[in-house]
Amino acid sequence: MSYVIKAVLSNPKRPECGQITVPFPIPVDQYDQTIEMLQAMGLGEPVEQDCKVDVIDSHYSVLGTLEGTRVNVDQLDYLAKRLDGFCSGEDSQFQTMAHKMEMTDIEDFINLTYCCQQATVITDFSDLEAIGRSHYMNLHGGCATVEELENLDGEETAYLLIDGSGGVITPYGVVYDNGMMLEQGKFLLSYNDDAFVRELYDAPGIQIEAVTRLNNIKQRYDPNCQFAEVFIANYDMTQRQRAATQTDNTGSLDGYALGDRYTAVATYTGSATSSYVKGYTVTADYTGTVSRIALNKTRYVAIFEGTPLQPVEPADVGPDTAEPAPAASFNWPLLLVPLGLIAAAGGGIGIALFLKRRNELAEGEREDG
Repeated sequence: MSYVIKAVLSNPKRPECGQITVPFPIPVDQYDQTIEMLQAMGLGEPVEQDCKVDVIDSHYSVLGTLEGTRVNVDQLDYLAKRLDGFCSGEDSQFQTMAHKMEMTDIEDFINLTYCCQQATVITDFSDLEAIGRSHYMNLHGGCATVEELENLDGEETAYLLIDGSGGVITPYGVVYDNGMMLEQGKFLLSYNDDAFVRELYDAPGIQIEAVTRLNNIKQRYDPNCQFAEVFIANYDMTQRQRAATQTDNTGSLDGYALGDRYTAVATYTGSATSSYVKGYTVTADYTGTVSRIALNKTRYVAIFEGTPLQPVEPADVGPDTAEPAPAASFNWPLLLVPLGLIAAAGGGIGIALFLKRRNELAEGEREDG
């Protein structure tokens, strides 16, 4: 598919002009020609939403709700450019949130491209570890340190997300909005930083902010390549950041602080005794601190410190040192004495029985004679 959106447009005021099919984003070398064809139908005004969307063809099927609505051709072109720059995962975030919020307005779709990344979408429940990691990063602006990810229990995080309800089932996956809010009645635009653009939007109530953005197309052969961009909005783009800094977002429950994000630090001390083999006991004193490192799970790591036990070395045998007593040895000849007595007794008994038997036989023969 060489386009992100293909739209069949018409003029609702002049239906006799027929329809025109336009691929978006409009290729740079075809932009002027496309605008001329639209103007021939009485369309293509810079700011007026004069185009009626008759048919939408797009990988983003949620955009089908635009059919029957009026749009500005540049708005539709800009939305297609925004969607074309999405990386893996953002498409499902965009579609699930658009479906959840029942969007039908082109401006809302554009604004959603800037905040849908806050949502967590589950399309495959077989890998809970990956779900937990993805959710954690969504809550932290899409980034996390290696140490944070190593300490994160992804499965536990996923279980807490799923068990906490709040998920909405959509045709594109189960979505959790994580408190994402869409600015209603406000717009946020993005252009390549250019003097003409700055002059065009230089008006009261309009805020312009210069930023840089990764150039996804050049990443293959020019890593970290960026281009200058400007955000243009009709509201204060720093208000949410200031609100997050100034607002005390904690409550109290039995002496524990509650909030969206916080770090709990505690100190501990004590003594522990453990026996692994009968007769051998290990006792250690410990002290230190613990910090909460997972979303809703605390891991305690006790580090035992102290002086290691040194093995006892045998004393050197000097000239003045008495020789150690030789190891006791078993005197085997002593064992033969009782055995000999037993054998002698047995032999005497045997001879006595033999003589008694012979005398009985002799007496029997004399009686018979």
